[in-house]
Amino acid sequence: MLASLGRHREGALRLWQPDGRGGANLWAEVAFLPMGRCLALRFDRSGERLAVMCEREVLLLDVATRLETARVSNPHREVLIAFDLAANGAKLLTAGHEGEVTVWDTVTPAATEIRRFSVSRSRRPGPLPRGHEPPEVWAVVVALSPDGSRAAAVTIEGTVYVWDLATPSPSPTTRPGLRRSRPSWTVER
Repeated sequence: MLASLGRHREGALRLWQPDGRGGANLWAEVAFLPMGRCLALRFDRSGERLAVMCEREVLLLDVATRLETARVSNPHREVLIAFDLAANGAKLLTAGHEGEVTVWDTVTPAATEIRRFSVSRSRRPGPLPRGHEPPEVWAVVVALSPDGSRAAAVTIEGTVYVWDLATPSPSPTTRPGLRRSRPSWTVER
């Protein structure tokens, strides 16, 4: 199964599967679902659930029936910037432009918020120059571990946050952005 989003006038989600008559090189459209202005999508590991991130909500769909199984309204003060669906489909992670990251339980149709974190504080070293406001910081990429036990976010400044969701009050492990040509990752346990 393959999914695509029409982002401009069309605003639709299309689902595709290999066309048995033409081999692996031909795909047939099997569904056309009007969605509005949506920006990204993610399948769970099994390919049974599909999450679609729009500016103001994330929709969860059952791929077999093409029906909506849950709708997560944007809890953030500003538009959604990034999201991830755990490989097992049980958790969803959203990030808003204001610097908030939210973890959701998506097992039930009424998805419930589990935790909320902030990445809005700048981690730039040293004091700000006199008269300058602290910079706006937000997550540009978020990810859940395959089992949904950890959440991660990378900010516009390059700081990486990792939260262990199994602890009652998780505090992030952070790594300020590095001035290198490629990103560097470490996992602290």
